[in-house]
Amino acid sequence: MGFVCDICGGNDVMKVDGAFTCLGCGVRYSAEEVRKIVLGRDASATSTPTSSPSGVAVGNVSENAVTATPSRIGQTVQFGRFVQDASDDAVAGQVAASRTASIAAAKKESASFEPEPIEWTIVAEGADCELLLATHALAARAYNLDNDVVTWETCGVRVWLNGKFLDSAFTDDEQALMVCADVENPDNAGYGTSGGAHTSDKVFVLSVDEAKRLLVTDDARLCRPTRHAKATGAWENEMGYTRWWLRSPGFMQNMAAYVDTNGEVQCQGIFVDNAGCTVRPAIWLRKRS
Repeated sequence: MGFVCDICGGNDVMKVDGAFTCLGCGVRYSAEEVRKIVLGRDASATSTPTSSPSGVAVGNVSENAVTATPSRIGQTVQFGRFVQDASDDAVAGQVAASRTASIAAAKKESASFEPEPIEWTIVAEGADCELLLATHALAARAYNLDNDVVTWETCGVRVWLNGKFLDSAFTDDEQALMVCADVENPDNAGYGTSGGAHTSDKVFVLSVDEAKRLLVTDDARLCRPTRHAKATGAWENEMGYTRWWLRSPGFMQNMAAYVDTNGEVQCQGIFVDNAGCTVRPAIWLRKRS
């Protein structure tokens, strides 16, 4: 009997970062779990896929997971509201000669557009919550305003996401459904750059490890900016895909990792004051009956 994922039913598995990963849905299994599945034993009581949180949801997707069934991974949902549209002039203006002035005008103009429902993709599940990743990049924003030594704990994007964005995009009732996640921030595995202290956040961006484990192919990581994000500075390639920030540190302490326009995770990072990179928020949301 071959391997069959007990979450999505797929039969393609690859060893990634020491764990066996289902290429169909991204759920991770230990060697013992794979052995039990392949041998046809009943592992339902002991099998513990390692891509979802246990108990209180955490931002780093716990290694001790309990995945709810049936799986909703890959489905999209709407939650919260945020400005996503922009005028044709604003979208065209971001590549104009006076790009700075065009972006400033687009940001001012955004106040006249009605917020629209935010679409999220479910990328992981726990027993009572789901990890949602914004389907589109919602904002063009520097990881940090100044090109300075920062970590996720101290960067401007975290302040914005858990301040102005949180309060404007979600009602009080919606915020009550959002889990304040324990977000782990490991050092850069290749360069040793400090990830800083762990944080507690209702809104965050994925880490390098999460981007690789939850979105297991480059194609799965491709992301398009909203018209508002493009108008306010998001850089995109000829195919319409943009770069989006990860919270992990880059090669130096004033650099942060990101996903490029080809969907590849760039662990060396770019300078944190790059305003053309975008923000793709993630939240843990309690399941509603």
